[in-house]
Amino acid sequence: MMEYCESGMDFSPLFSHGNSIYIEKSAFYKGLGEGVKTVEFVTLLDKKLFFIEAKPSAPSLSNPENKERIAEYFQILQDKFHHSLDLLASKGLGINKDLTNEFPSCFDANKLTGCKLVFLLVIQNYSVEGCHGIRTFLWKKLIALRKIWGIDIVVINSEQAQRKGYIK
Repeated sequence: MMEYCESGMDFSPLFSHGNSIYIEKSAFYKGLGEGVKTVEFVTLLDKKLFFIEAKPSAPSLSNPENKERIAEYFQILQDKFHHSLDLLASKGLGINKDLTNEFPSCFDANKLTGCKLVFLLVIQNYSVEGCHGIRTFLWKKLIALRKIWGIDIVVINSEQAQRKGYIK
């Protein structure tokens, strides 16, 4: 049985219903090579399409010495989310037919009509206050994607993710 662990967290509860893909481990994604980034998982729950990224830590936003690390951290998150959304859109438009074999049928474009898009970042053992700061930063950084796609951004720690049933 495949394990769904990322950044020290077990996301297997999300895969129990068959509406998820471990996109980062998919053959299609691996075949793309360098230059394309992706989130760990994409899952469909209650008419919400979650793009899930897991991180073991995050830089402190209050430390001015972290300016370069913060910029790099957020650029990587932005790229991962944007590229993952592009991959799914290319599947829906029939551009990347190879994705059809790896994505469950629940990800067919006609089945996603009316779904809310959610970028979910789970940071292991991070403070709730820190999560709020990261979300605020992402909210500003992803303004174009939010406006075009109506995306919601959720940043939680591992304890919150466990209470919501996303991780064991």
